[in-house]
Amino acid sequence: EAGVTPRFEVLDERGARETMDAVRRALIAAPGETLRGALDFTVRHVHETRVGDLLGELTGERARLGRAIRDAGDLDALIDRTCEAIGAARGAGPEDAARAACADGAADEDALRALAKVMTEPGRGVRDKQRGATILAWLEADEDARVAGFTGYIGAFLTRKGDPIVAVASMAARKRDPAFEGAIAAEQQRLKRAVADRKRATVATATTALLTLGGAVIDAYAERKRERGKLDFDDLILAARDLLARSDGAAWVLYKLDGGIDHVLIDEAQDTNPEQWEVIQALTGEFFAGEGARAGPRTAFAVGDPKQSIYGFQRADPAKFSEMKEWFAARARGAGQVWKDAPLETSFRSAAPVLAAVDRAFASEADRGGVIFDNRDVRHEASREGQAGRVELWPPVAADAPRTRPPGNRRSSASPPRTRWTCSQRGSRRTSPTCATASMSSKAAAAPSGPATSWCWCAAATASSTN
Repeated sequence: EAGVTPRFEVLDERGARETMDAVRRALIAAPGETLRGALDFTVRHVHETRVGDLLGELTGERARLGRAIRDAGDLDALIDRTCEAIGAARGAGPEDAARAACADGAADEDALRALAKVMTEPGRGVRDKQRGATILAWLEADEDARVAGFTGYIGAFLTRKGDPIVAVASMAARKRDPAFEGAIAAEQQRLKRAVADRKRATVATATTALLTLGGAVIDAYAERKRERGKLDFDDLILAARDLLARSDGAAWVLYKLDGGIDHVLIDEAQDTNPEQWEVIQALTGEFFAGEGARAGPRTAFAVGDPKQSIYGFQRADPAKFSEMKEWFAARARGAGQVWKDAPLETSFRSAAPVLAAVDRAFASEADRGGVIFDNRDVRHEASREGQAGRVELWPPVAADAPRTRPPGNRRSSASPPRTRWTCSQRGSRRTSPTCATASMSSKAAAAPSGPATSWCWCAAATASSTN
């Protein structure tokens, strides 16, 4: 039913990495015409040492990319849809956008040429002469030379941030002809549009290249595993998700599973990725849809702390913890069943001053933004009442400058003393300036890291109480 190779073997992390490396090397060594174009564009914009990492990241997101391809119909349709959303024509690169802006007649050339000649007259200021010469040289060039010098020409009218320069020409130069002011303003707006068009074309071309590379790598990786009867860990998750999501046979599978599931426990829920949550949703959906395959209480329990999410490299999404809490709450309440949201704010590991420092570190909304996703205040209570604690913030210290010792001397009196740092843990001495202490004392200050605390939510599918 799952559509996997019979008697498959699971690739461990090392085997999956070696297989992916072999696939990447094979594709880079003998790319087809389409893939060669994508690689050429990528290596022009990404350092060669990052290409392998980039391909690895694409492979790590193959579930999302595969879904996007399926939703669009195929890879070509996805690229078309992406370019349309960006607002750029497919196949038109940044040079094409620049060439369109450099074509004859694209600008008010007569007015700009007259302005440039005035700006370069004898007696004009240095800035007038420099900008005027740039404008005039660009206007007199052919299309290829205009494209090559387009960035410099833009600099005569726009700042590096892309804003219009307040005074492209001096007041005296602008007053020579009332049309100059309008010509400058029109050219600035035209160039702003051209810069935006070039950026959109760059993004569209880069995205097309990445989608092309990602599709090729994913297909080749899947084919190599299929030839060898292998599956990696992500394949197991995706196969289970796809099996449970299919209409043909999925209902029977869920019915059989439902008969054997009493409770679903999700530990370290902040490190669960979206596909794993989809499996959980499929497995627990029937908990709130009636009696299921058998009578009796069925429950779900999840515990985690978004502040402790460390598996982003495996696409863990701590925001999904809060999202899934709302998903379970809505279904439990909609079915008239028991729902419990239990924040765990008591810490058994640390003392009150340390916990207070953590609360202060996340007190502002801006500081909570990356770790708290449901507008809760960060608040901790200490179980260890009456015990003191201290948080020390050590300033960064620059490394010692290289020392030159005179021949025959182990150390010169002129040499600076070596900086040593003492860590309170077991009295060990370290040379790292990042070592901080949390020794027992009564003083506390704001600290950038927190203790291992967590909170949980649970959903019960019957009226009976759950732990």
